[in-house]
Amino acid sequence: MARRRTDIHNTCPCCDAVRYCMAIADGVDQVRQMVREQMRQGADAIKIMVSGGVASPYDPLMSLPILAGEISAAVEEAHAFDRYVLAHAYSAEAITRAVNCGCARSSTAI
Repeated sequence: MARRRTDIHNTCPCCDAVRYCMAIADGVDQVRQMVREQMRQGADAIKIMVSGGVASPYDPLMSLPILAGEISAAVEEAHAFDRYVLAHAYSAEAITRAVNCGCARSSTAI
């Protein structure tokens, strides 16, 4: 039986929407798994949150909720699909971390 782009083995058979519009991954292995699944479902790019955000009551603006290894894993997996990773980052440290780990660098990226 063929696997639909949206089939991750626990979806409702009547739904045909992309499930992974948003995901929470903790650790390098989970990041890899989530990025791979989003790529399989046809994502054009991955956006990660490298710092807290204005709209997030749980992640302070200047926090760094994702480790460099997790960012690098996301970039590596996206590049395997010839896609790129964009980063949501407020502080200079978050921006530097994202760029150093390869965000928005690809043969098809800007």
